[in-house]
Amino acid sequence: MTDDEKPAIDMELVQKSAEVRADTFRAIGRFIFEFSQLEFSIRFALAAYLGLSDANFDAVTGPYDFRMLCAVTAKVRQLKHPAQKDEIEKLFNECLELNNKRVQIAHGLWTEGLGDDWTVRHWSRQTLDAKHYPYGVDQLHALADTAQALLQKVIGFKPKI
Repeated sequence: MTDDEKPAIDMELVQKSAEVRADTFRAIGRFIFEFSQLEFSIRFALAAYLGLSDANFDAVTGPYDFRMLCAVTAKVRQLKHPAQKDEIEKLFNECLELNNKRVQIAHGLWTEGLGDDWTVRHWSRQTLDAKHYPYGVDQLHALADTAQALLQKVIGFKPKI
């Protein structure tokens, strides 16, 4: 193929695509960062409830996946504050709902649409079916904001006296 036969590359379109992708990649990264902070805060709360030393922190809190971490932390918190059982259950259910989004975002196959429309194809271990989930930059930022809000609730828990 000679240079005259090669298709022309629209560099302006390539640049615009790179900018749109960069915004999406930053939004994905921000969400994953905020979620990791939430997860660590739940581990820290569990350690505080159990009175763990720093030396025992990782050995005790580390083996839990996110679902079990939420279940154990919620149970320990409910045992310490039984009057707030419903509030505690609601908080950790919200954390688990956000984790479902994280699993899609972190483990799904991302495909690019037009503009900032992206789709994640995620295969469920429960149903053995794959589904497509749309995600945009604004939605990813909203999920990151949700992770930060949940973190604030986890670390700002005030027992009713």
